[in-house]
Amino acid sequence: MSNFCKMVLLIDDNYIDNILNTKILELTNFADRIISIQDTSEALEYLKLEYDLNKKVPDYIFLDIRMPIIDGFAFLDAFEDFNEGLKNKTQIIMLTSSLAREDESRALLNKHVKCFLKKPLAFDAVESLKVQFA
Repeated sequence: MSNFCKMVLLIDDNYIDNILNTKILELTNFADRIISIQDTSEALEYLKLEYDLNKKVPDYIFLDIRMPIIDGFAFLDAFEDFNEGLKNKTQIIMLTSSLAREDESRALLNKHVKCFLKKPLAFDAVESLKVQFA
């Protein structure tokens, strides 16, 4: 069975969440390549370098909101400054344990955020994403 997309970037400061989310994405054949990064500034640098050097961008970014130093919303602000080629090819999915309704509303107001999912990532949520984005 072929995978749904070529590449996914997981951005979450929680190492265990990254392992679990990677496993679920693998088991659901979501992506050929799954990269997980725990530090938001490292993720921003990774995206810039991959696009500048190789013109490679993830099809989807699963982004946590609550992270130290640079949170998910600050990441979205920085993402806005990227090249249009990168922004137009990448869709962002907020994946968070936040229960605050204002976080969901704020996330969905961002034009790059396509949906808001609660952690932990679940098989049925991934299958729904595949249908939604097909």
